[in-house]
Amino acid sequence: MAVAILVLIIGIPAGLFVLLRPRKLWWATQSWKFKNPEANEPSDASYVTTSISGLFVIGLSIFLAWMAWTSEHDRKEREAERKQQEEWKAAVAAYQPPEPESRGALPVIGYVWDPTDSSGLAYVYYLRPPGTGNLEVRKYIGVQGQQQCVSATRAKRSEDGAPARVSVELLWAPDVPQKDSVASDNCTTRDVLPTHEIHSDFLRFRPESGLVTDSPIVDRDGNVLVPAGPANAVPKLDRAPR
Repeated sequence: MAVAILVLIIGIPAGLFVLLRPRKLWWATQSWKFKNPEANEPSDASYVTTSISGLFVIGLSIFLAWMAWTSEHDRKEREAERKQQEEWKAAVAAYQPPEPESRGALPVIGYVWDPTDSSGLAYVYYLRPPGTGNLEVRKYIGVQGQQQCVSATRAKRSEDGAPARVSVELLWAPDVPQKDSVASDNCTTRDVLPTHEIHSDFLRFRPESGLVTDSPIVDRDGNVLVPAGPANAVPKLDRAPR
């Protein structure tokens, strides 16, 4: 800012003097070179050209002042951004994440399992709000601050031939400090049906006896087939609901 002001203070008066007083400028700076200055004084056309150069000096002064101001402004912005980043890194390093908070059960569509598949994996399909992450994937990737609202699928093997139990929850699990409550307020199952996206998680065991859940059972379009309740049978699907 100081450099820009200095350039304007010097440049604009100098340009105005050249623009408005070209004759005085010549007599002050050039006349001493001649033994007879009156006989060598420039023509009126030459003075007009000198006046025009005064406009150039004014324009150049304004341009240089603007360049100096923007350069200083950008430098201050970079310093402020660097300071904010350092403060944020320090806050993240000192943050102690709370235990994940359940925001409710997510609607389940069904599961796909092919007993002849050598992997033996069964995939549970469910609906979740757009932008929701996955708790296990987040742990695996290990990148902090990207997804605070996550889904989590937990399954428990059956005993005595009973169906295995699976639960699919929406969790608020911040791993970095929160600047406001907007993200937390948006982590809800309230609008999951009209704005849903289909997701899947795999089970680590073979569900020979089927699966049950306390979540509502829905179709791929979000239409509720069975309301939330204890031990709802999870439909076995012929193929993935894409």
